[in-house]
Amino acid sequence: MSVAGVCQFVLTASQLRHASIDRPGLFHLPSTNKSTFITFLFIFELGNLVAGLAVSSVMVIVGRAITGIGASGILTGVTAIITTIRPLEKRPMLIGIIMGGVAMGQVGGPLIGGALAQISWRWVFYINLPFGGIVMLLFLFVIRLPASPKQQKQLEAMAAHAANYDPTTVPSNLFKPTIRQKLAFYKAQLARIDFPGFVCFAAGCALFLMGLEWGGTQYAWDSATVIGLLVGGSVLFVIFGAWSVHLGDRALIPPRLLRYGRINVFCGVTALTQAASVFVLMAYLPIWFQGIKGATPIMSGVMLLPTIIAQLAASILCGFLVQKTGYYLPEILVGNSLVSIASGLFTTFTPSTSTGQWIGFQILGGVGRGFVMQLLITVIQANVAAADIPLGVSYVMFCQYFGGAVFICAARTVLTSTIGAELLKYAPNVDADLVVATGITELRKVIPAGDIDGVLKAYNAALVNVAKYLQLALSGTALVSSSFLGWRDIRKAQPAPEKMDTEQANNQET
Repeated sequence: MSVAGVCQFVLTASQLRHASIDRPGLFHLPSTNKSTFITFLFIFELGNLVAGLAVSSVMVIVGRAITGIGASGILTGVTAIITTIRPLEKRPMLIGIIMGGVAMGQVGGPLIGGALAQISWRWVFYINLPFGGIVMLLFLFVIRLPASPKQQKQLEAMAAHAANYDPTTVPSNLFKPTIRQKLAFYKAQLARIDFPGFVCFAAGCALFLMGLEWGGTQYAWDSATVIGLLVGGSVLFVIFGAWSVHLGDRALIPPRLLRYGRINVFCGVTALTQAASVFVLMAYLPIWFQGIKGATPIMSGVMLLPTIIAQLAASILCGFLVQKTGYYLPEILVGNSLVSIASGLFTTFTPSTSTGQWIGFQILGGVGRGFVMQLLITVIQANVAAADIPLGVSYVMFCQYFGGAVFICAARTVLTSTIGAELLKYAPNVDADLVVATGITELRKVIPAGDIDGVLKAYNAALVNVAKYLQLALSGTALVSSSFLGWRDIRKAQPAPEKMDTEQANNQET
């Protein structure tokens, strides 16, 4: 998950350099959003093929990593394409539909994957090949995307310079690049991508997440291994920050993105914390269904339908409301308030919680998330320069994925660290290490019948601790940070200038 999130910045860097490069002697290549999207779609297909043909677990992991890179590029590329074909005030509805489709995939994926796994696990990957192939053919031979306004201005300026007369009279084939020119162009783009920054940040993510994952399970928290991983990851993050400041606008995360104003900083905080609460819920609610309620894996996916359907409907409704009113802040505040209320209600779960209760709590949280997730993309688009929109979108989506990756590891830590104390209350004769190593779905086969009720109560209490200490805290933080996103009518919003100092940016927020 963190690999996929980090790689969104690589896609963004590519898109940004294509869209904003302004050097004498370089030519214009139209539809770079389209070519970039097709490239990452191909990477996604390649990853699925590698995983499907895997003959070892290492090959499956490699295939999944490639698939994650492609998937992150696809999602970012879709938002970049919407930016090209629709003005800011017309985007919320389309983005809402896209995020609604993502929500449908969250529930449809496990259900379809579970059914395909009954035939062969390889079909979990093969199923993506024909659908991706159809989309690729459509983009290659059917879909035509217009050039962005800046690309059009570049083309007109080059035409006027080369022909020295009205650019509308210049033959269109005059500037058709040769294969050699295209290769030189793409070589120039690759040279402008911050690969050292990417490697540094990716390595920092890997070390930090491994430290969180192993702490309290394979190694003690005060062990040299865990401390070394956490410290090493933190040091790499600091180095990455210093490197980004040193490179300036060429960095993987250009500092100017945060200098547009405090809105963009709080937008990232909101995206990270709000998405983290979602990932934690979607990871541990199925565990509660399977372990405490005794549902099968497929049935637990069905039991998540209230969340997914509510989120789908709310995403589309929210896009419609913002498109009509022009304001995004009321919907974001309402959405985060609903998520916070739902998070509080999840802390009341017990083995006897009724069907009506867990359905109602899910609907409340699903509506709240549907009102927030896609609007953060609209917020960032309204508060950066037009050339930085792909970068801003990837910034938001990266914060979402990174928050999910970090706090899922943190949630596991809370679960394993508190289950021992809960077992002492409800099942003192049962070893905590045995419960953690066995897993919730197999407990009924391992734990004696006389102790199973107490163990389930203890496991339920540990899961409630995850909601209490993480999900509730994260959703509350998202609510507070979202109140600083600014009151702005996107129907009248003008793109931020290419360079803006902090004082000017802060003045625009009001």
